[in-house]
Amino acid sequence: MARQNINTGATANDGTGDSLRNAGTKINQNFQELYQFLGESDQVSPYLFLDSDGVHFNGDSVNVFLTKLNVEDPTKTNTITLPDSSGNVVLDTAAQTLFNKTMAQTALTEPKIKDNDSSHNYEIVPGALTANRQINLPSLGDSDTFVMAKHAQTLENKTLDSATVNFPKINRILDTNGATVTKYEAFPNAVNFLSMGGEATGYPPSVYVDGADANINLALGGKGTGAVLLDTRVALTSSTQTADGNVNAELPLTIFNSSTPVTGYVADGTVIGELKYFVNNGTGTATVQPTNFAGGTNTAFTQNQAGFMIWTGANWHLASKQ
Repeated sequence: MARQNINTGATANDGTGDSLRNAGTKINQNFQELYQFLGESDQVSPYLFLDSDGVHFNGDSVNVFLTKLNVEDPTKTNTITLPDSSGNVVLDTAAQTLFNKTMAQTALTEPKIKDNDSSHNYEIVPGALTANRQINLPSLGDSDTFVMAKHAQTLENKTLDSATVNFPKINRILDTNGATVTKYEAFPNAVNFLSMGGEATGYPPSVYVDGADANINLALGGKGTGAVLLDTRVALTSSTQTADGNVNAELPLTIFNSSTPVTGYVADGTVIGELKYFVNNGTGTATVQPTNFAGGTNTAFTQNQAGFMIWTGANWHLASKQ
């Protein structure tokens, strides 16, 4: 019903205005419409009223607590659209459960995600950025898992580029076709290992034994009746001796180079099967005198002669001299 105005006439008591009855009827109908709009048909609702600062709602305990619907002083014309749906209004500080929400261009501050029984939270704490950062999530398969820095996980289908790997546990290394290139055996209480390194220009890369033990052999072997095959030149690291003295115990080849007789004293070997090679480049005779020598006390090499000995655990044995 539209609002009904009382006609008061052109001038006082000129008989052109509404009668008292008509005026009272309009007043009653106007109030009836307000009562129906604000409450029940015969009384204004005690739970809802208008005030200068907004719409007020009483709870079940009338006039004890109020819910006030206020607006800030607008600086522009705003349109607030309520959806065609039943539900609760979402408030910024109220504890509420949200359903069927799509958040676009949303900034989250310290979000918390509850675990499967809602007893604890995953708290996402971002670091301090100096600029915006974009995180690209791949098109994941079903039931995939995030990779965490300290969590024990098994990774599959990962390609690492320019990665620094510290203390990895490796079972096998495969080639690009998936075939095994190297396999690493796990021995209980292992303390000895290989140490490999590259070198600068003019120096060879190295493979050495390292570990807790002071003296460790390096074992190489084929499988079954297979042998260790060397595909390139084989060279022995050497030391040169020009005067009487002890032969270098670490290097396998000793080259004598003296114009006068010279004696090299050979200490006992440390590993059965150890080999010592000798070459005399000098004009003076080179006498090789092991501490323990099978079949004598020494052997002499004239100029250009060469030979080698084998350690059998108790003595050095002259295997060849030419």
